[in-house]
Amino acid sequence: MCSVASSADAMPPPPSSLSHRAHRPRSVLGDGDDDDETIGRPSKKFRLGGSRWDAAPLSASADDESAADVRRRMQVLRDSHAKVQQPFRCPICLDTFGEIVVECAECAHAFCQPCLLESLKRKDKCPLCRCVPTPLRRNRPVERLVSALPETCQFLENGCWAMLTRATAMQHSLTCGFARFTCPHCHDVFLRHAHDETECAARVFPCPLEHLGCSFRARRGEMDTHLKDKVHFALAQRLLADVDPPSSDMRHALRALLSIATSWNHKDVDDSTEGARAAFVDAMSDASSTAAA
Repeated sequence: MCSVASSADAMPPPPSSLSHRAHRPRSVLGDGDDDDETIGRPSKKFRLGGSRWDAAPLSASADDESAADVRRRMQVLRDSHAKVQQPFRCPICLDTFGEIVVECAECAHAFCQPCLLESLKRKDKCPLCRCVPTPLRRNRPVERLVSALPETCQFLENGCWAMLTRATAMQHSLTCGFARFTCPHCHDVFLRHAHDETECAARVFPCPLEHLGCSFRARRGEMDTHLKDKVHFALAQRLLADVDPPSSDMRHALRALLSIATSWNHKDVDDSTEGARAAFVDAMSDASSTAAA
């Protein structure tokens, strides 16, 4: 008669590799392979960076990953998303359901609303079972499931590894730092996170003293020299001599010009400009005295 072994030594423990696999949680997006740990969520170097953009730029030297490795990760991520989206494909367009999903009242077959309406224009029958599909009704539970499906950024090829859903992908694309755009000032093409068009060296600015009547426009680096042009003193003198009181913008421009005129080194300008500067400073002093009286 056989006896049941009671000692722990009677049954050897499972191999450590199998034990580890048995207790490791599986990603709902993965297929169980050891190489697919990055399917469900990206590795640390691909996670959101916490900057003003939705994802941190992919460094060219990050772990010395080759371009082939990056392309492989991209394909793995796309394949995993396609696998999850497979049950939610429209039988007509064969793409993932759109924003509005409708179903036939009798057979409950679901379709993208535009696809089914276009099909019914040609034949008033369900494209799958040929039943009478009307009245149609929205399938909101499926719509909610579709909106929560994982989605990659459309600028993944440019380096954006943001983990999105179909509901958030469109809004993300409007501000994604990895979108390419043409700078309206220098007309070069950049990734959005790599170039701030408001600080572009080629951007042309109006003169800060435009409310005095100056129409000069130039790049930021050229503006400092222009501000010392004597034309501003002539415009200011004309404004001070006007019988109508200056507007608030004009008064602000006059004070800005006075600050410039009293802070520069007079040795940096010619005698004509220095004379115009001194005359303007005196005129502003007289105007202040008159206003105080």
